[in-house]
Amino acid sequence: MKIIGEHGLVDVEREQKIIEKLIKMSWERRGIYPSLGTVLDIIVDNSPEDESIGRKIVEKVVEENGNDPSNIDSVFHLLEDSTTKIPGYLKEFSSEIKDMQQNLKRYVTKIDLLKKLSLFTLTRHQLERIVFQKDNPFKKTVSSKELVENPYLIPENYVPGKVDVDEAEIADEEIDVSKIDIGMIPDKKYLKIRNDDL
Repeated sequence: MKIIGEHGLVDVEREQKIIEKLIKMSWERRGIYPSLGTVLDIIVDNSPEDESIGRKIVEKVVEENGNDPSNIDSVFHLLEDSTTKIPGYLKEFSSEIKDMQQNLKRYVTKIDLLKKLSLFTLTRHQLERIVFQKDNPFKKTVSSKELVENPYLIPENYVPGKVDVDEAEIADEEIDVSKIDIGMIPDKKYLKIRNDDL
């Protein structure tokens, strides 16, 4: 559009504004950590068929703090330290947060991986396969540490499982480089920069 506008033959300013608005809305909807709610659902160990408690918690955190890169640190600090007072805006989830605090002890070696995977738009099925190494998710052995250090190993090695075409949503598919790029290099124009510790 910009190039077309530079030619001066057609005024595309209105169209550019519309496109910019749509891109901004997409980034705001996606957020910095699109899979954080699903990661929390895995930690709380609710059934995939149950309503997402993790999504609701993330919505409350974003409502309170905006799409801030430190949200992930705040959430995991709350889960890792059971002495941390649950903020008032999350009181309705107190019992689920207590469950998560208890359950997180099982994932001590996976916390960095869970945080890293929160950056990418992945299904619960994909997250569980990657985190728990279910059903040989990779072409070769890839450790959690390697995935944290280089998440591009995911699209290079991930092998999708069998898909049930009768399901309403596709639970598994190839994870391409663009999914990793979007999480690792968010558009600074529309979002605050992600937490560089991830």
